[in-house]
Formats: sequence, C-alpha cells, structure tokens
Amino acid sequence: GVNAEAYFDNLCGFDTGPIMKRHGLDRVRPDEWFPTRRYLDALNEMETELEFEPTIAFIAIGMEIGKVAPFPPDLSNPTLEQVLNRWDEMYQFQHKNADVGSISVEKISDRHYKTVHTVIYPDDLSYGMLYSYGRRCLPPGTFFKVYYDPDIEPRDEGGDGPTVIHIEWD
Repeated sequence: GVNAEAYFDNLCGFDTGPIMKRHGLDRVRPDEWFPTRRYLDALNEMETELEFEPTIAFIAIGMEIGKVAPFPPDLSNPTLEQVLNRWDEMYQFQHKNADVGSISVEKISDRHYKTVHTVIYPDDLSYGMLYSYGRRCLPPGTFFKVYYDPDIEPRDEGGDGPTVIHIEWD
C-alpha cells in the first residue's frame, strides 16, 4: 500500500481518484499489503473510462510513485545509477508471492541507461517513474530525457516483447 496515495495525489488525481475509490483503494494504509488485482482492475478501468488519453494519467501516476516511493534504507541520497541498479529489487519488494515480471537495466554509457520492462503495469507507469527518478536523483538543473526505444514497439502499443525505455542526461 505504500504507493496507493500516488493514484490519488497526482496531476490527474481528480479523474483517477474516483476510479481508485470504486475499487476500494481509498482505504489502503501505507504499511499494509493489498491485492494487486485491485490496482490492475482500476488501471484497466482508466483505460476505458477516462475522458482523455489514459497515457497522461498513467505517466502522472508513475511520476508520483517515483517521487514518493521509498528507497532501501541503505540508499540515502542515492545517485540515479544506484536507484536504477536496484529498481527491480524495489519493484519485487512491493509485491509478495507473485510473478509480476521484472525490470532489468543496462548501462549504455556513463549518462545513458536502457531499462527493460516485463512488469504487470502499463508501460507509461514505468515511463513516469523513470522520469521522476531522474528528477529526484540527478543533480538539480541537469537536463535529461526519457524515451521509448524507437526500434522496439512497447507492449501497450501491441509489441510482443519487453518494453524498453531509455534515460539520458548531460
């Protein structure tokens, strides 16, 4: 439940909050476990019920999760590289006793990382999280960009393999 508030307190929370509430996610405490199925059901409903492109809502939720998600206790004031190298560990920790896919990270250069996602959530959620990790962990004022790999079709767009998202910075 640690990330539940992000589904309400995001740039599209006025629209996403009521859907989450319909699925009973307004009563989740940060320190309790909650069935992932409810999150997935709510996200599926957003896909069809929002009056605007759901991509916007998913990125907004992902950005909020990336902003508030706790890092492991041994990572105080981490670099982006440290967070990316532990992203899958943090993801797996949020889910217990389930096959929820994974996140792998490849260092392309000192300022370019490729992330590969087979997670159970919409690709745009991961995109938003990666963007927030950049804002949260890179030095203030650093210009960076997050983008889908142009040669690999994301799963949410019909791709049949993992989704690949890059982050690069100056």
